[in-house]
Amino acid sequence: MRGDSNAGPATDLIFQIECLRAERVLLFRFDAWDGLPPAELNRHMSLVLGFNGEVGFPIPTTRDGTHLLGRLALTERIASSVRDARYFMIDAPNDMNEAYHGGEAPALKRLTRECWERTVG
Repeated sequence: MRGDSNAGPATDLIFQIECLRAERVLLFRFDAWDGLPPAELNRHMSLVLGFNGEVGFPIPTTRDGTHLLGRLALTERIASSVRDARYFMIDAPNDMNEAYHGGEAPALKRLTRECWERTVG
């Protein structure tokens, strides 16, 4: 997922997300800034839906140094919420204490749909 910029097109690649179909899991990879305090690095990530954070799904997260790995188990509720969402953010450790904005995130919507449909259907 690329960060969304209010000034125009998407900015840098921030998260790598893939589907583990056999487990019904979205796998989030994130490399945090190495200057963050350990308390901030130990925070779990969350998938946040809606520009004002109307819905949030905690992502169980492990870390190795500054490399974070989150595993979001797909449920019908999560899959349908992602399908219907118009704006995405991912809350992850950073020095601004603010979620990363992903905007409409069509690739995340497509990945979630394909992962859910191929697992269930």
